Amino acid sequence: MAVPVTELDPLMKYRAVLAPMEGVMSPWFIRACGRLRLVDHWITPFFSVTGGAVPSKRIIRKRLAPYLETGVPITAQVLGKDPCNVVKCAVHLVQTGLVAGINLNFSCPSTTVTGNGAGSALLDQLETVESITAEVRKELPETVPLSVKLRSGVCTPAPGDVVKAAVNGGAELIIFHYRTKEEMYHPVKNGWERIRQAVEAAGNIPVIGNGDICSVSDAERMIAGTDCRSVALARAFLGNPTLIHQINGKSDDRMIDLAEEMRRENAPESTIRAIGRLIRLQKQSAETGS
Repeated sequence: MAVPVTELDPLMKYRAVLAPMEGVMSPWFIRACGRLRLVDHWITPFFSVTGGAVPSKRIIRKRLAPYLETGVPITAQVLGKDPCNVVKCAVHLVQTGLVAGINLNFSCPSTTVTGNGAGSALLDQLETVESITAEVRKELPETVPLSVKLRSGVCTPAPGDVVKAAVNGGAELIIFHYRTKEEMYHPVKNGWERIRQAVEAAGNIPVIGNGDICSVSDAERMIAGTDCRSVALARAFLGNPTLIHQINGKSDDRMIDLAEEMRRENAPESTIRAIGRLIRLQKQSAETGS
């Protein structure tokens, strides 16, 4: 009997994964994380085809090069609103032979992205979410897993509706951030309840919960309280780079300064300062509980 494609997805192996961080995952950041063995699986920031241009295989290989140096599997994320261009980019990525899976981004709340009708802006057009997912799934080899990253909606939370659109399109794994587009990263009281609703709507399709995981106990409580398969974290990783290992049950109590590690990778000081600011903001957020 053939192994279900979901079980082939390296993302399924872990209790915690690192979510993509546009503007943070520079080559120096990636190399520093790789040298310190902080990440078991990469989900890249999105390859955008919103403007109509589809990256060539040469450009794709260049962008993936730092991730390949770390020696861990890569899921490549694609963002766009036109099914043809999203399909072409996903196929190019797979044809390089460098990626273990494809992830479709319907979650980015950036005004630059949503102003062009992509990312979380598409959550008001669920038929498009379903059709893009279906077209990509149809054109990918059966052995290549397809996951989708979602938010709860644009203005009004509708976890069940957005998840069903992706599942109906053929998504085999859902990464679900409980906030809506308009909520950006502001505090939300009932966020984990939305994840529970997403899990229920997904049926037998696994859901990775995303949003405000700052500790091992946060991850354990989210999984127990929502029945999500695992968790994805981003900002908290900057303040505690060993958190993913800790959630995954690996003993790792190192004290790591990512900004300093990037300096050792010869990162520009402007990049180091930007990462440093994000780390300070994350630590302040964790201390205030916001």
